[in-house]
Amino acid sequence: DSERADEAWNFLFRISLATRNYEDARDALANIRVKGPDYKANFQKITFYRGIELFNQFEYEPAGEMFKKAYELSTLPDITNESLFWMAETFYRQENYWAAKKYYLEFLSKTGSNKLDVYNLANYNLAYSSFNRKEYSGAIYYFKQFIANLSDEGQTMVADAFLRTADSW
Repeated sequence: DSERADEAWNFLFRISLATRNYEDARDALANIRVKGPDYKANFQKITFYRGIELFNQFEYEPAGEMFKKAYELSTLPDITNESLFWMAETFYRQENYWAAKKYYLEFLSKTGSNKLDVYNLANYNLAYSSFNRKEYSGAIYYFKQFIANLSDEGQTMVADAFLRTADSW
């Protein structure tokens, strides 16, 4: 019976979520037939968290796919915006600086992204994306943006930003 199956999938979803097993949580949520009002938001969150899990395991391509799916669900603005940042990060880690730059710029332009903890890191990595592509004027601009928006960044990153700005001249 569908109602009992949905109860079982919902129970499996909650257990998987509580144990931070995002892959199983995502699978369980996908198998629920009668979707409740929170379904899309929960699916977006779980997809995003699964992307983070894969990213932390250095599995950048599947992580990027999860971030793209979370972005496309676009139910929760913070998760949508942060998905863009992490898509950029996956490309950055794969040394695809052109794609990284594209997604960092899109992330920085989104309403509300400046309230996220990763906002200024996007400036820093965008500067490096430009620097690695020998686009030194862009590197200077984004290192200066990073320096101008300092909050809790470590001293090593700050010193590095000053040095790379000088290198870009």
